[in-house]
Amino acid sequence: MAKVPGAKIVDNQEGATLDKAVSVASTMLSSHPDLDAFFGEAGGATLGAARAVKSQGHVGKTVVFGGDMTAEIAQELVDFTVIKAVVDISGQGLGKLALAQAIKSIDGQAPAEIKVPYDIDLYRTSESGKAWLEAHADGIP
Repeated sequence: MAKVPGAKIVDNQEGATLDKAVSVASTMLSSHPDLDAFFGEAGGATLGAARAVKSQGHVGKTVVFGGDMTAEIAQELVDFTVIKAVVDISGQGLGKLALAQAIKSIDGQAPAEIKVPYDIDLYRTSESGKAWLEAHADGIP
């Protein structure tokens, strides 16, 4: 909270699946009409919060940040009216890393630690959403 002075968490509820996330976010907006931001901890929560913001007439008042990039979330980021940033760990990139580590281990070059570092991607502009969609034209994260 130190990096966002004055920020206050008003609620934290489970809603990772899209249908539940829309319902939870809608209830939060009704309970906290001055709410200015959501953070969706999963793709369904991110998209659900964005849909609730739109359906409750909070566009321009409430923004959404989230995790887990998908084609639908990237399209919302391109629009940039509600979703303003998304963090993601690439499923394809993580799969490639796991395969590379398995091959190294088979070749007797196992990593010293069980944890292998991997970068987290940050998408925070309409252009970064467009770039994600171009890089993932098949829709596979």
